[in-house]
Amino acid sequence: MSARATFLAAAAVALVAVVAAALVLRGWYEREPPPLDESGPGTALRLTAETGGVPPPRYDVRLADGSSTSLSMAGIASRGGRAVAQVSVFPADGEVHELTLGEGESGRSGGVTVTLTHIWRMPDHANDAIDVRVVPTT
Repeated sequence: MSARATFLAAAAVALVAVVAAALVLRGWYEREPPPLDESGPGTALRLTAETGGVPPPRYDVRLADGSSTSLSMAGIASRGGRAVAQVSVFPADGEVHELTLGEGESGRSGGVTVTLTHIWRMPDHANDAIDVRVVPTT
């Protein structure tokens, strides 16, 4: 095999390795949380972050009296070195409340109890999400 053929073969192998590494890195960076586990009491919701200046979506939860409360993700922060989720609660009366919860913690606001079940911190923060379970309070 000539020196030129050896060089071209080595260059082709290097190019394939670089392309494969780029595809793996892109797949890792663009990961998203797995499907939401909807088993259990109440309503399971996956709240997502603001992306590209678009506010995070709000999800309505129907209360026993027929009114509703909306929830959205306000962000993910840190408390004592642990990730905590910030959940905005928009009750029908219009007074917005923010709950800051660690995984497994619950808070009450706007006629609902919100339990944080998981924080999904993704490499691309546009894919960050939190899973909550919402139960109307009685």
